[in-house]
Amino acid sequence: LFQDADHQDVSAQSPVLSSQSQLPAPRSQLQNMLRLHPARWCLKGSQLDDLESAVKQEFKSSKPTVREVVRRVIRPRCKQYEVSYAVLLNPEGLWIDTFVSHAWDEPFFAFLQDLRECYRDYATRAFWICFTANPQTWERAELQELLTKTFFQSPFAVACRECKEFLVVRNEMVNMYERLWCVAELVLAREEFQMEIRVVGKMPGGATANARTVGLGAKCTEKGDRELLCDFIESKNVNVTSLIQQIIQAKSGSVLRLQRSTRGGPCCLCPMQ
Repeated sequence: LFQDADHQDVSAQSPVLSSQSQLPAPRSQLQNMLRLHPARWCLKGSQLDDLESAVKQEFKSSKPTVREVVRRVIRPRCKQYEVSYAVLLNPEGLWIDTFVSHAWDEPFFAFLQDLRECYRDYATRAFWICFTANPQTWERAELQELLTKTFFQSPFAVACRECKEFLVVRNEMVNMYERLWCVAELVLAREEFQMEIRVVGKMPGGATANARTVGLGAKCTEKGDRELLCDFIESKNVNVTSLIQQIIQAKSGSVLRLQRSTRGGPCCLCPMQ
């Protein structure tokens, strides 16, 4: 059950692929989402452009954050079906190209512009972005069951393992590493999967990795999430402050090449090709 035709059976690695006992009752396209590998919960760049058009119509002249877009555009469109926005548009799924790590309190339009400028094949590239990949209309308890049974079983980790590239989209409004999920994603890509990391956008002026609210001191809405994510990060024995500082200081378009960021061993940077 839930074996992807083009990829290995991962039913033992993701709760969304192994058990439906804790998931919401089937409604419309929900069963279709549950049969898809989480790495297929993606949107093409052209579909993000369509979303942008809908956002402009909804918000008129204002410039919303991603969080506001989820509340006023994505949730109303997905509520009837109880699936994610990506699966609503792509019932058969799109296999992941790029895993995107970002902050929900960033400006939505600037976020999309950074994606466009990063890739020549933006229109056809398949992006895994948490606010479009994960269902946003489930009850909190149901969503927690999906996201945090264990960190490695979460759709974040299962999809990240399969991506061709890990992309960090910074923004000038908030330090994304004041959110613990962003910290965990970075450590996952770098220390667990040893991926190259592409960095775009700009951080807020004065952003630092040394603040008490950054890294392991970052915010996390759910107490259970905090324990789970901190346990994972600490298990990797990585200098989180050093790793985050390199992301903060990187030029937009830089790539952190493969050199493990263990204590005392910084990653090297090279320009985007």
